[in-house]
Amino acid sequence: MIKKLALKRLTKSDLTFFAWHNKNRPAGNQKAVNLNANVLTGKLYPELDTIARHRQNKLGIDLWITGPAAAEPHNLQRKIIKGERYKNWRLDGEVVHNPEDTPERFDILEPDDIALLGFEGELYPHSITLLLVAKKAEEDQVLFEGLNNILDNSPMTALEGDALGDMCRQRGVNPEHPVWLVVRDEALLADEDLLEAAAGQAPSVERLLTRPGYAKLSADELQAARQEAEKIGRLGEALIDSHLRERLEAGEITAYEWTSDINAISPYDFRVKKAGAWKKLEIKTTAKDFGREFYISINELRDMANGEEEYSIGRVYQASKDGAKLRYARQLRDFGKSVLKALSHLPEGVKANSVTIRPDEAMFGEEIDLTWPDEDEE
Repeated sequence: MIKKLALKRLTKSDLTFFAWHNKNRPAGNQKAVNLNANVLTGKLYPELDTIARHRQNKLGIDLWITGPAAAEPHNLQRKIIKGERYKNWRLDGEVVHNPEDTPERFDILEPDDIALLGFEGELYPHSITLLLVAKKAEEDQVLFEGLNNILDNSPMTALEGDALGDMCRQRGVNPEHPVWLVVRDEALLADEDLLEAAAGQAPSVERLLTRPGYAKLSADELQAARQEAEKIGRLGEALIDSHLRERLEAGEITAYEWTSDINAISPYDFRVKKAGAWKKLEIKTTAKDFGREFYISINELRDMANGEEEYSIGRVYQASKDGAKLRYARQLRDFGKSVLKALSHLPEGVKANSVTIRPDEAMFGEEIDLTWPDEDEE
């Protein structure tokens, strides 16, 4: 799965990596694509220089070349190197010949065309997807214009977040263009629809099926999404744990326990004691905005409707490593009973495991800022 992305504007020297250009449009002896150090090691792989030093500054690469003109992937084995006098790294090895089935494939490329590079590997790249985008290719024109705007005057730049996907959606890039495969990898671990679909939320599944590049998902991709969804949920609970600890120290509550940390199948996440009474608290976390749907399991609904202790929901949203926002929904007994009553009218033999809820503004209280404690206070 692609983890890191960069855009590069191809130069005459870069094009010598391709055999036809090296022969017909010579531009020195480089025969490689330059990988700017300020991007490759400055942003994407800070440890690369140290790691490569033990390998004579040469790393074998599984290279997948896609395009131009939306051409199918072409797999080769190459390497990235950094010579003693090189300022930058290079995608190097033998020059790349046109495939037999498309004997003029790379001839259309010109200086100032664009390469989208997708790197796989955590500490150093072991595989590179090279998506070539040619301004002369009709299939690439819309994508080229968008990438050209992102690059602006930079020879090479790293892409962050879902910048590529946002641009492709805004410009209406053809859903059949192979860039969508890269977009899917780029957005996979940040796509709330995918994370929620991995948890079985029907509205997210429906939205996902209508989006380019998501008609099919591999088992590995789905598993990665589930793991990321668990991380976001755990992040929300950790923020609540910090928040409740602050309330305990301030004397606003007298005790609390992180129940789901002790019992992973508990129908609630926390128990909080205030004014002599224990109350249950279930946390629903999203990295997106407050209005994002969340699901409630049947066991949670039953405890909400029939449990001895009052049941509340804490909606944690805009969750990140820097903090989040929180709103509480309290006194939910009647709400739980009404949902269970509606579900009791399902046909015989049909049972629901969960329901999806779109948060009601009137149901939730005021917004609370969640932050991590200062290190000095630890």
